[in-house]
Amino acid sequence: MNAVAPVRGTWDKVEFYTSYFLLIVLVTVIGMRLSFDTVWQMPKVDLMLSVIALVLVVAGLSLGGCFVGKGKAPAPVVTKG
Repeated sequence: MNAVAPVRGTWDKVEFYTSYFLLIVLVTVIGMRLSFDTVWQMPKVDLMLSVIALVLVVAGLSLGGCFVGKGKAPAPVVTKG
C-alpha cells in the first residue's frame, strides 16, 4: 500500500516567507538594541557581538535567495510489491 506523497508546494512557500519574516524581526530587535547604545552604554563585548550578529543576519538575508530550492530530497519512488 505505497501511496504517492502529496506535493509540498504550498508548505515551501510558507517556510520561505516565515523564514524571511523571522530574519527581519531579528534584524529589527538587534538594530533596536544597538540604537539603545546611544542612551545606555553597553559593554564593549556585548556591542561587538551584537554588531557581528547583525552582519550575519543581514548576510543570511542577502544570500538566502541564492540557495532557495537547493538540497531538496528527490521524489519518492513508488514500487509495487
